[in-house]
Amino acid sequence: EAEGTPVRKQQLVLGSELLPNQAVLGELCSEDLVELRLVRKEGFSFTMEIPEDLREKVWTLEVGDAAESSKQTIELTWYWDGFGSKMHKDGHVSVMISRPRDSIVRARVSAGELLCEKLFASKFGAVEGWMNFAPKAAMKQIEEFTMEILHCAIVPEVCIDGHSARWDMRDAMGGMPYNVGMPFATVVKLQSPAEREVTLRITFFPGGHTRAPPNHVSLWVMPVQGLEADSYQVNIDGKVQAGSGDSVLHFPRVDNYGNIMISLLDPATSGSRGRCGKLAEMTE
Repeated sequence: EAEGTPVRKQQLVLGSELLPNQAVLGELCSEDLVELRLVRKEGFSFTMEIPEDLREKVWTLEVGDAAESSKQTIELTWYWDGFGSKMHKDGHVSVMISRPRDSIVRARVSAGELLCEKLFASKFGAVEGWMNFAPKAAMKQIEEFTMEILHCAIVPEVCIDGHSARWDMRDAMGGMPYNVGMPFATVVKLQSPAEREVTLRITFFPGGHTRAPPNHVSLWVMPVQGLEADSYQVNIDGKVQAGSGDSVLHFPRVDNYGNIMISLLDPATSGSRGRCGKLAEMTE
């Protein structure tokens, strides 16, 4: 069994060269300057021969029981004559994928010396990819095409517990870097201490909000209905902050980030440890 993303333990590594967990730099190279980067280990990859008569080819990859309702698949389509879009350049080959709704996929495709990598994370899933992967002339001498799934996950549902909600995004995020301002949003409905229904829209920024300090994640809490003058507490990865109304809160980014809790405060006991204690327990 190969190590990889924690989403599903069905990772299959084919022909990949991964460093051990510990290594002495002198064993790796003799250069004076060494650049180290945190990268994900490959989830799985496959290589296909490109037939000479290839015009359109579809390969389907099963990524496992990523959702309770049904198995999820990633479908890769090779368009020799290009994908039907105004952005397509004549004479170029397109490589596109379709993926499940609410999925996060980081994929890498390569053919010969051509290599492209992209993160796909829009909420609804779509046909996306590399519109102009390569000119046809460059592809005519290439016999193999490889696709690697570096990370694949389904964004989880929020768990509601009365006044509190938990959105555990750790497996979905995969510890990967994300662009500043890239959002993941959901709506939660909670019961206030006064037994009102409170609807909040929460938006998580794993790369940080545009106003966040470096190396921080952010959560934007936007009241939709019922919050009134009540306040709330947000706990992300063990760090707690209080907020009220429309707020954007920033938290230090840890290695395995994304454990998000929000809880409505009882005005009569908001100064006590009761609510904070519950949030702390939810992090366990």
